Amino acid sequence: MLVLLEHQAKALLAEAGLDVPRGVLLGRDEDVDTVRDRVGPPPWMVKAQVRGQRRAAWGGVVRVSSLEELARQRAALFEQRQHAFQHVLVERYRPVANEWFCGVVLDAAMAALRLILTAEGGGPVDAALADGRFASLLFDPAAPPDAARIAAQIAVPDPAMADSAAALCAFAAARDCLLIEANPFGLDADGRVVVLDAHCTVDAAAEFRQPWIADFADEIARLDPDVAWRRRWDGDFFVLDNRGEVALINTGAGAGLFLIDELRRRSLHPFNFSDVRMAGIIRQPERMDAVVDRILASPSARTVLVNIHAGIGDPLETVHLVLAAAQRLRAAGRTIVVRLAGRNAERAGAVLSAEHFTVRTSLREALDEVKAVAAAVRV
Repeated sequence: MLVLLEHQAKALLAEAGLDVPRGVLLGRDEDVDTVRDRVGPPPWMVKAQVRGQRRAAWGGVVRVSSLEELARQRAALFEQRQHAFQHVLVERYRPVANEWFCGVVLDAAMAALRLILTAEGGGPVDAALADGRFASLLFDPAAPPDAARIAAQIAVPDPAMADSAAALCAFAAARDCLLIEANPFGLDADGRVVVLDAHCTVDAAAEFRQPWIADFADEIARLDPDVAWRRRWDGDFFVLDNRGEVALINTGAGAGLFLIDELRRRSLHPFNFSDVRMAGIIRQPERMDAVVDRILASPSARTVLVNIHAGIGDPLETVHLVLAAAQRLRAAGRTIVVRLAGRNAERAGAVLSAEHFTVRTSLREALDEVKAVAAAVRV
């Protein structure tokens, strides 16, 4: 499964004949002076390029009316703490008279694709979908419906909606989409249907017949250091907050999510999500060095929680790597809290204790110690 960035999804939709606003990607420090020539005159929409939805809810989509305002708003987006990203998409502002939603999703239980349409696009679409205020049409990917079939089976408010829905159905089938959403889309002042935002997830296993998938995956890795890290090391290290104060080195994706919740419950700001995968670091000891490198690149992550919970693994097999990582971090001025649990955790802890690291077996005690340490670091 590959989740595309917005500009990638729109590039594919443009190839399929749908109208999308002209736009350009900008990094943190790229010159904004070329935007007018590349996109057209203001106003423009500035949109954080994160692989997620509901950006408007946290201020990730901003309308600007000048180059000066563009520069200010871009800087403000990069300074926010909720989401880490590397680029913004600057697009020509294209107002629509209405906001519709159109989505095509894989219905695995029916071995088919399902078209979903509602005239309540944009932010209200969540409530509309939850309350059943939508129409749907199941179809065979080998025979996507045309506009006439859609209009005959679904009450659409405008023929243009049926035309665009048909194009999206054909696109989803041809491109091996697991999900594609145009939200919102609607009629602009000239009566043309324009897709203002798009989300797309494709089946990465279909790369043998969709060669463009590899190119898009490479681009995502270039634009997103978290994705690049995962592709290189086959583990997870996602930056959550560029100014987060507590870094995590842990095993287990579920444990990582739990730790993030518990840290936030204690009014702490986690720097990252982590799952270093014990078996993986045994095969690739240098993966632990890569984890430490990313933590040390952050001036704010002064406290590090190491949480190794061995299920079928054995902490003794990796304790030398944990020790080396902890020593590097301590030498760089970081404060380390270690919690070990599972088979041979006591023996592994003794190795760390011999090097003057305090090792906890209780997760609650470890988290409380992190809170105390982080408070001391703030002072």
